[in-house]
Formats: sequence, structure tokens, C-alpha cells
Amino acid sequence: MAFEYVIKFSKRKTLALKVNKKGEVIVAAPMRCSKRAIKNFVDSNTQWIEKTLSKVEIYQQKSEPKKYIVGELFFFKGEKYPLIFIDDIKNVKLTQTSLQAPTHHKSPSKLIYNWYKDNATEAIMEAMDIESQRIGLYPEKVLVSRMRSSWGTCSCKGRVSIAWRLIMAPPEVLNYVVIHELAHLKHLNHSRKFWSLVQEYCPDYKKHKKWLKEHGAYLNFDF
Repeated sequence: MAFEYVIKFSKRKTLALKVNKKGEVIVAAPMRCSKRAIKNFVDSNTQWIEKTLSKVEIYQQKSEPKKYIVGELFFFKGEKYPLIFIDDIKNVKLTQTSLQAPTHHKSPSKLIYNWYKDNATEAIMEAMDIESQRIGLYPEKVLVSRMRSSWGTCSCKGRVSIAWRLIMAPPEVLNYVVIHELAHLKHLNHSRKFWSLVQEYCPDYKKHKKWLKEHGAYLNFDF
């Protein structure tokens, strides 16, 4: 199978491949690398490219904007709930079987977002308090963020931000991200000491990292 690809030359010494979220195949190549050598490199990695492009296609499908229609699925704490509209309620409500929203609200998307944000703030602050005491590391400030490019951040000044979207993940995944960012208060890197600290307080962290990688694209919606 032939692929269209973009070549980016630099002072690097080896060839490398990347597929971005738009589905573009990018080849990073040394300045004097021949087109034949690049083509042979791409051809030899056809299987990897096909597999990666398939994942990108799935990611793009997952990332489609919400339509806020009856039956549309929403994640909450790792479970999926179909959206239904109810005439005699004024606020969003979660039952064992559905996510309910008022029928005639002028902006159901914003109402649902605010409900998620409130629940996320409560859950994140509770997890932060519990894990801070357990680990003995305390942030200067905790923010519940709308960040899209990461699940959490920790600044050199001790400010920790956690993505509200994690309220859609299983609680143990949210806890892992909280522990991850708290560990940065002691190790502002991803060294062996950092991961050793994370593992000490979250032995299954690799499992939770994998869950985010496989399901993270579902944990979002616009309003």
C-alpha cells in the first residue's frame, strides 16, 4: 500500500516516522538523506503505518462533537449513560440507567458541562486531599482545568492542575493522575525516582495509563 507522506529534513542522524492526529504521515530525515532511502524506509514500515493510521481514524471518530440528542452516550466515572430529556426537571440528573437533562433548556450543552464541572471539582479536590495526606506532599494550589492536551500539570511553584474531563474516567484512573502530579512536587521530571514514587502509591499505574491511552478520546465534549 502506498502512502503520501511529508518529509522534514533536519540535522538528525537517523530516519524516524510519525503519524499525527490529522492522519498525516511525517518522515523525519537527515539533511542529505536520499529520496530512495526515505521511500525504502517508509515501505519497510508499511505495517506500522497502517496500524497507526487505523488508530488515528478511531481517535477521530471518538472525537466527533456531541450532538446532545436522545440516546447519545456520555461517560461518567468510567460508565456510559444514554442521554434522555425529561419535562419536569430543571437540572441535570444521573440515575442508574441514564443521564437526564431538562427538555426545554436553551443550552443543554452548557448545563451538562456545568454539571460535569461541579462533580469533577468535588471528586478531584477529595482525591487531592486524600492522596496528599497519604503521600505527604501538598500543592500550593489546586486548579480544575479545561486543558485538552494533558490530564494534569504541576508547576515549579507547586501549583497542580487536573483536567475536569477525568470525572468521566474510572475513579482509580483519576486517582492515578492526582498521584502522578503530586509526585512531581518531589520530582519535577519523569526519572526512575519519580516513577518509583508513583508506583509506591499507585501499584497499578501502568494499567491506568493504558486505560487513558485507549479511552482518552472519549472523555471530552464541547458546549
